[in-house]
Amino acid sequence: MPGGKPGGRSCEALPYNRLLLDEAGWKLPEGGTLRQQKGITLTLQLFVRGDDARRVRAAELIAQSARRVGGLIEVQEADFGT
Repeated sequence: MPGGKPGGRSCEALPYNRLLLDEAGWKLPEGGTLRQQKGITLTLQLFVRGDDARRVRAAELIAQSARRVGGLIEVQEADFGT
């Protein structure tokens, strides 16, 4: 989905992103906050190195942005060394 630079004006892309999701069949149910398609909620998992606070924070910001268009991103801190 088009976005923007951190601190930029990515809010301008939100209507376009919503339209793309609608066209792809991911609709917001009446009164709902998370998009669904054929009864499946739009949910993603984002794995991030748990030992780097900057990466964790960036992943959290991505998840917040997804909520604004009706998506759920679950941030999973992981140890990629094992």
